Amino acid sequence: MTYTIFITLLTLFCGITNITLEWLKKMVDTNVAVLSTITGLLVGGVGTVFYFIFMELPFDITMVLYVILEAFATTIASQVGYDKIISLLAEFKKGTKE
Repeated sequence: MTYTIFITLLTLFCGITNITLEWLKKMVDTNVAVLSTITGLLVGGVGTVFYFIFMELPFDITMVLYVILEAFATTIASQVGYDKIISLLAEFKKGTKE
């Protein structure tokens, strides 16, 4: 996997993660930071596996590491957003007052 493909998949998966997260926020009333983390891990990991399957790439230890890296990169990159940062700070502030 080249860096260009990695970054292209990362951009695509972050968009899918944000769209999915907005849809889930309307349906489920739960912590947004946790929901964003789980959604990012799932979209990044499963999306990379689908890419490997469709491109008929062999699964070896390097490809497994790429799946893990893409999942974590998608999670971190999808956290970047004004509403998610504000809600995360509000959760920290609420947790320290109790």
